Amino acid sequence: MEPLAVRLLVYKACLAAVWSDDAMSAEERKHLASLIEQLAEGEEERAVFRQHSLAELTPHLVLEQVAALPEPERRAVFERCLAVLAADKRLDSSDRRFLWELRAACGVGRVDTWRRLWALRGEGVRLFGPRAVARALLLSLVALWALSPGRVAPKALPSGREVRIRTPDAAPEAAGAGLQPELVYRFVEASFATVEVLVDGQRRFGGSASVLGDDEAGELYLLTNRHVVKQRVSKGSTLTFRVRFPKDEVRPAVLDFMSKDKDLAVLRVAAPAGDHPALTLRPRAGLAVGQRVYALGSPHGLEATLTGGLISALREKSLQTDATVDHGSSGGPLLDAEGRLCGVVTEGNAKKNYSFAIYADAVLEALAERRGKR
Repeated sequence: MEPLAVRLLVYKACLAAVWSDDAMSAEERKHLASLIEQLAEGEEERAVFRQHSLAELTPHLVLEQVAALPEPERRAVFERCLAVLAADKRLDSSDRRFLWELRAACGVGRVDTWRRLWALRGEGVRLFGPRAVARALLLSLVALWALSPGRVAPKALPSGREVRIRTPDAAPEAAGAGLQPELVYRFVEASFATVEVLVDGQRRFGGSASVLGDDEAGELYLLTNRHVVKQRVSKGSTLTFRVRFPKDEVRPAVLDFMSKDKDLAVLRVAAPAGDHPALTLRPRAGLAVGQRVYALGSPHGLEATLTGGLISALREKSLQTDATVDHGSSGGPLLDAEGRLCGVVTEGNAKKNYSFAIYADAVLEALAERRGKR
């Protein structure tokens, strides 16, 4: 039998698939109980498995652990989870979404996955309900419309000037070491902005941004996510941007740069740099799990909302935190306890209490990419 750590991971993946006791059907509960009997050796191990029934396991973490397993064990995880998900004779949208992510983590091919799903259909498992089919057709039509030749994405208009940023070495010494949350907010408030994406003059999309620096001409540069500004619009429509600073200061913005391989973009604004100081960048080195961080954003249009949390994990390409973010927070800064930018928020799940941010190191790489495009 496999090592206990591997068998536990099989069980964790199955738990992540059904997520919580409230979401489990009677058949899924029965199947998970049976799975414990199959995987555990002795009562002591069974007790270890049952403890995880009450633990909150995010799919993101489980998938990362699964991907680190050897190939045969990854496939075993996939097969076991597939059996659990199919136990109640139907696969809902969340089941299918997790299964597809698990497939990628386990290295199982797309064709092989569809073959297994089709085999389940022959066993009486309902893969798609009527509503799911209708939704898939609607999304297909929307995708065809969005990608049609009549739809265009915005183009960057770079200034060609160097962005002057604040790195830890160039910044004044600890402008607010160990600041309390209310002081962190006051320290960075003027460096934050809400991004508004307008189509034919009407606001259609939104996000958040922070002041990255300025140039020799006195223009400001704001950092946000590429997915915030890269919106496709009908040919003939006009896509423009504006940013809203605190105290209702609204200014038009120009898309200066979009990274090719990172979810980062830069907007350029004509505004007094002295009124909106750049945030100091804090690289990944020195960050540690458990450190206090703050997310500043405009979730659902609630401008300049500050939430706090801890660094939950330092992933390969992103920082994970339990600071609450939601739709509209994308592109906003993730700050350390001194008000320095240690990440750029990219996504989050307010209900599941986890979110992710790109490291500040990636910002420096994106600026180097911008220089290469001048």
